[in-house]
Amino acid sequence: MDDSRSTPGPTGRRAPIAAAGSRLSPVQEAWSAYVDHSLRRCDTCRAVDGTPCGTAEDLYRAFRRLALTGMDDVWRA
Repeated sequence: MDDSRSTPGPTGRRAPIAAAGSRLSPVQEAWSAYVDHSLRRCDTCRAVDGTPCGTAEDLYRAFRRLALTGMDDVWRA
């Protein structure tokens, strides 16, 4: 079995690039807001003890609500 990493990948193939004017889905935007707050903006959330602040909990609840609603919509369709 050849496990060489020196062989180049297939030419002409690239990962699709999102258009500049495209937006994330509401679920992705909610997750992004939660992660951005928890990892970058809030000192309480970034603390070593890992206790999230109230805002992070609210953002996570909003993400879960959107995700579960979306899954219910797909299930009913």
